[in-house]
Amino acid sequence: MNVRSLILDLGISQHDTGRSVKRKKRTRRKRRGGKPRQNPSLTMLESVEDAEPKDTYIPVFITSRTSRASVFKSKHPPQHLRQIPQTISLQGNENSPTRIGLWNARSLMNKETEVCDFIISERIDVLAVTESWLRGDGRDSPTIAGIQNTLQDFKLLKLPRKGKRGGGLCVILRNSFSTKKKPHVFDTFECLEVTASSRKMSSQRSLSLFVIYRPPSCLRGQSFGHFLIEFSKLLESANLLLNQVVILGDFNIHVDSDTNADAKNFKDLLESAGLSQRISQPTHIKGHTLDLVIMRDNDHSIRDIVVTQTLPSDHSAIIFSLPFVRPSPTSNVIHARMLRELDIDQFKLDIIESFEAVTNLEEMEIDQKVHVFNDSLASNLDRHAPNKKRKVRVRPYAPWYNDAIRKAKQDLRASERRWRKTKRSSRTVVSDDMKEATREYYQLVNNFKRQHLQELISTSNSKQLFHVIDKMIAEKPDKSLPSHQSSAEIAQKFSKFFDSKIEQLRSSFSSSSVVVEGETCDRRQRKCLKEYIHK
Repeated sequence: MNVRSLILDLGISQHDTGRSVKRKKRTRRKRRGGKPRQNPSLTMLESVEDAEPKDTYIPVFITSRTSRASVFKSKHPPQHLRQIPQTISLQGNENSPTRIGLWNARSLMNKETEVCDFIISERIDVLAVTESWLRGDGRDSPTIAGIQNTLQDFKLLKLPRKGKRGGGLCVILRNSFSTKKKPHVFDTFECLEVTASSRKMSSQRSLSLFVIYRPPSCLRGQSFGHFLIEFSKLLESANLLLNQVVILGDFNIHVDSDTNADAKNFKDLLESAGLSQRISQPTHIKGHTLDLVIMRDNDHSIRDIVVTQTLPSDHSAIIFSLPFVRPSPTSNVIHARMLRELDIDQFKLDIIESFEAVTNLEEMEIDQKVHVFNDSLASNLDRHAPNKKRKVRVRPYAPWYNDAIRKAKQDLRASERRWRKTKRSSRTVVSDDMKEATREYYQLVNNFKRQHLQELISTSNSKQLFHVIDKMIAEKPDKSLPSHQSSAEIAQKFSKFFDSKIEQLRSSFSSSSVVVEGETCDRRQRKCLKEYIHK
């Protein structure tokens, strides 16, 4: 039984007054240009010759529904829908994305050469280091000074573990970033929040990094439940930020294990907070994934994730890229004169002519003669060797890098490529070939660096020696000024500070002080002064 006979048995007919409606046959011919497309959603049935009276008819419409997708393809959205503004910008400069690294160093002491080489060779813009073992005292100065001397375009933000061994966090990033450091205090883990932004970007396009190190629970006697409670508080504050949030560090949780109860609870907490973990490869020498990178679920901007084993530690280093606008390198303005190209003979003649052109030189006072002399020399020097200004880009300083180190670096890269070609299921976390190549490479780099420093010390005089040693072992102080809007405002603050300090010193003097021999002193000091004078 077909559809038409079923409709006739039910007494169903057309909706109009009995007029037959002819159905247009579908042809392959397209509609004319400019002619609107007719809506084929409603199509009436054809009339039947032997139909019953109209009163017994049941009018119906047969509709061909359009696809839901066609509604959303319209260029003009429906007026009853309100557009939600995008608060998190995930797009930056695609040509130069920001490269971020994560590494558990297991003591940064005596590893500044390895860290600097890793940042230079991998072109890292931001490196988060866990277990730095920095203590916040003088023992950190040689390590920090070594990093600052080599990476002159970078700055180091640290959160040391004071008074105890182990732990500690630090972030090494470019000077071009405007940064704010905010340490968080928890019982079960260490956390350092760094907000980085480029000077070319607005505050809504900043990047908030939460660097975390969670030691094993047995070391501090804290339960895993206590860690989840404290970590959930941190996630609540992080989700309130409008910035792009990246939580990374060493959590000491086996997230690769499906049977681990702690890992399951940790994943459930991330899922409830709208976050997800992005590392799927082993990051520890024993084959577990302990170092994590956590981002929002709707943030799919992370790419080029690489886990490398070319650093001396039991943890692998993680490198990834974000389409965050990369700041331009730091440049210094240098004023210089091309004195080597100066024509000495012509310079002498011009000086003599300038002095001869001055009248009444013998009748002038000594101050006027000095003024004429200085003006004459300065004008001639500016004409023959003008003071030119140029910008010099700050680059890493590694004069010990030579062809032998470059050859060893190529061998290390080759061993890493051979290791990556093996199947992931059959390969070990770190091959013996890669271990040997890594050890030989960093041993060679340290030897050449040691030879360079020894030669630099042996060839320096007594005046230069102090500067060289101070540069090698002394940490550079932070050149930070109070918050100000203009140079006039900061100058006024300094003036008020010193004026108030002088007033406090004057008010602290005793009213019984007297003046003796042009000095201000009290009665007891006056007696001592007289005895000393008579002697």
